[in-house]
Amino acid sequence: MSNRGQGVRTTHTVFSVVEALDQEGGATATAVADSLDISKSNAYDHLSTLQELDYVVKDGDRYQQG
Repeated sequence: MSNRGQGVRTTHTVFSVVEALDQEGGATATAVADSLDISKSNAYDHLSTLQELDYVVKDGDRYQQG
């Protein structure tokens, strides 16, 4: 059961990351982390995964929806 709860939290975080990028028109991993009150490494992991899936693009240190 705890794995399911983790999956739900992860899904919630992913959508929060996408929404943060949408609201800001793009952001750094640090800005996303600060906005969502998560660690920078957590934000970076989500952003990197979204980038691999072509949902976001990275330009320099900024990410935006792809």
